[in-house]
Amino acid sequence: MTSEAVGKAVNNKPLAPHTAVRQTLDATRSGVWRETLGGFWTKINNDWIFNLAGLLAYNFLMALFPLLLLLLAACGLLLQIISPMAEQQLQQTVAAALPGSIGVILVEGVSTHLKRSAGLLLALGLVAAVIAGSRLFVTLEGCFGIIFRLRGRDPLRQNRMAFGMLAFSLVVMSVVILVSILPAGLVALVDPRNQGSLGPMLSGGGRLLIWFAAALLGIGAIYVFVPNRGRGWRTWRRNWRGIVVAVVLLMLYEGIFRLYQHFLLRADNYGTIAGFAFVILLFLYYLAFILLLGAEINSWAAGQRATAADLPGVLHAVQAHHTLRGAAGPTAGMPQEEMQRHTRSRLVRYAEAVLRRVGSGRPFSLRLPHFRHELDQTRAPKPASASRESEEDL
Repeated sequence: MTSEAVGKAVNNKPLAPHTAVRQTLDATRSGVWRETLGGFWTKINNDWIFNLAGLLAYNFLMALFPLLLLLLAACGLLLQIISPMAEQQLQQTVAAALPGSIGVILVEGVSTHLKRSAGLLLALGLVAAVIAGSRLFVTLEGCFGIIFRLRGRDPLRQNRMAFGMLAFSLVVMSVVILVSILPAGLVALVDPRNQGSLGPMLSGGGRLLIWFAAALLGIGAIYVFVPNRGRGWRTWRRNWRGIVVAVVLLMLYEGIFRLYQHFLLRADNYGTIAGFAFVILLFLYYLAFILLLGAEINSWAAGQRATAADLPGVLHAVQAHHTLRGAAGPTAGMPQEEMQRHTRSRLVRYAEAVLRRVGSGRPFSLRLPHFRHELDQTRAPKPASASRESEEDL
């Protein structure tokens, strides 16, 4: 074959080996993507994320009024001293964070409750609000325990985490709401007569930026501190994928839900009370789903994969057949599946040692033996039975 014929063949027909390689690579990439999406979908289904979102939405609903009570009581007391107008602006800002008329109804109810309550009644209400608000983070720990395959903390550490996260959330929300009032004041300085379009744009953009930073900080703290994981997993570097996805979806969801409610979801069609309940439950359900979806992304990025069965299937395999055959997933037993933080509080370990001592048939005693101290006093070698007893107790 001449060079001219070869040139015609090359120009008219592509080389078959190159085409085959390219098609193989494209098929491999699409197959990997389908396998990844399919595995991720299986994981969130087996982890019961849709059911957990309903559980979490109910806890959000139960904690919403107490959190607003604490928030308005803390910020309102400060702003009432500074300016009554600032207090009204605070209530409008909090109401604007919730969709439609829901925020207005809740904020008016909380503010009325604060004005009518006084003295001991107000103190009892705040204490009840602290307890109800902290239970939300206890439920979050349980949901993350299913997603990350973790055991819960002991009661002391669990409540310390819950109250600490509640205090952190209240401080962040208070600062964010107080700071979000500033753009309106700055716009008044730039455009006192409010005649141009620059003022509303600056005010809206400033508030959006503040709320985005607050969501980034709040959701990041939830993913870092709520799951009972070791120090290596409690870093922003290990959780940034889920944080970014959850924050972006949350900001988009805020705008999309308002449009959905305005054009399609008419609360009046269900009646005043039923419409209010339906709208707030739907809003909180998808809010909880976004939060759990970000945790699932972090779990997947860490190398954890779906179990072979869902939660009822795993429990049946373990309890009924005393085996994990047919229930454990492909990564069961691998290092990436172990994120557990095994430390417990001293008081819990002490109580377990006392109960273990009584259960072994020894006499009840609140004082555990200190064999090292006795060894220093007697200068005698410690018998093997005492060593085993010390290890069992401590």
